[in-house]
Amino acid sequence: MSEESTRSTTWRKPLVSLGLALGALGCGELGYRIYGAARGVAYDAAETRVDINAFGESMANRFSALAEGEERQELRAIADQGMSMIPHPFFAFEFVHKQEQILRDLEYFERTKGEGGTGKPGFDILILGGSVAAEFRAGGVAHMIGLLAADPRLADKRLREFVYARGSGKQPQQLNLLTYLLSLGFAPDVVINLDGFNEVALATTNQINGVHPLHPAHTYWLHLNGSQVLDTEAVGFLLDMKLARRRVEELVEQSERWGLHRSALLGRWTLSRLTAAQGAQRVANESYTGHLAQAERNRAITGPAFAGDSEAAIAMGVRSWSTCSASMQAICDVHGIIYLHALQPTLHDRGSKVPTPWELRVGRAGQGWRTAAASGYPQLRAAGAELVKRGVGFVDTSGVFRDEANDIYKDACHFNEAGNRLLAEQLAKALLAGLP
Repeated sequence: MSEESTRSTTWRKPLVSLGLALGALGCGELGYRIYGAARGVAYDAAETRVDINAFGESMANRFSALAEGEERQELRAIADQGMSMIPHPFFAFEFVHKQEQILRDLEYFERTKGEGGTGKPGFDILILGGSVAAEFRAGGVAHMIGLLAADPRLADKRLREFVYARGSGKQPQQLNLLTYLLSLGFAPDVVINLDGFNEVALATTNQINGVHPLHPAHTYWLHLNGSQVLDTEAVGFLLDMKLARRRVEELVEQSERWGLHRSALLGRWTLSRLTAAQGAQRVANESYTGHLAQAERNRAITGPAFAGDSEAAIAMGVRSWSTCSASMQAICDVHGIIYLHALQPTLHDRGSKVPTPWELRVGRAGQGWRTAAASGYPQLRAAGAELVKRGVGFVDTSGVFRDEANDIYKDACHFNEAGNRLLAEQLAKALLAGLP
């Protein structure tokens, strides 16, 4: 065989192999698409790309944030992600940069409502709650203020909001935060407390992870106060989370670079690998928090022993929610402040909204959260009705999206600007009804 023939044969074999591989891939791609279409779930490349990028962003933020003592749900509530979180002596945890906000706002109250103040006082609204209340800034706060300003009773007032909601906050943190701000010199005209979901959902996840239901959210609390047990094993779990984050970043980058979302086979394959990375992170996260919550560790971290199950934890969360709200009403009454307590909506509260396909996809939640919504929300509504009988300014907004057919939720408990605007209208209506 001549040298030229040898070279031709040498090149022909890999080309034939490549052609066969591409043909097989093409046949597989076509077959997969036909199979999906026959089942009524035709492949959508654009939708898969959105899922991959959204999934990647969420997971990457969760991994890196948790390693620094923060969590994706909390970071979502602030624009400048990555700010450090620290323990706080009165309400468990705080963002470092929020200390500057407190100083600025305190100066405003001293200037406008303090003794010898020279500034013109306005109609000041303090907003408390968890990450849903913090995200109310996006489309909700401005709309609510606009509706309030249109009322003749407030026409000559300068309305101003002070959002002091904290992601993963739950009672008694709001009660403690209100007391703290008033003791500093804050003098709002209105306090809006928008909460409910965290009280039952985080009570459940605390109980599952060996932390007392009324303690602060275990993910933050254990990490911020668990340095005494940050041994080799704990560091190893943090490293596992870091590696999982890096894997997610690599998968999303590869998908975008090579356009893998355009292929039904490769797009689904990428999503399955992202799901596997999520599972690895979850195992590392549970191992890390479980390690910090060991019974023989400091009881100041895990709280008193709690022998109840998830239902008992939910019931305790509801009782705390109700008791603290009544206390906040009493505090506001003493200070001449209008108090409005609103039960926030959540996706897995049965009958509160018919979920769209998008909401079902992005609203997946663990069993603990689903149980908390299904079991806890009827209890919260019943407790809210009792609060009204006791003279507490309570309004049930859990069903505000009941007649909405469009996408509202971004995940299991947070919603978009359209949702915030709908909520703002109900809150403004309740506030105006309570104005003298």
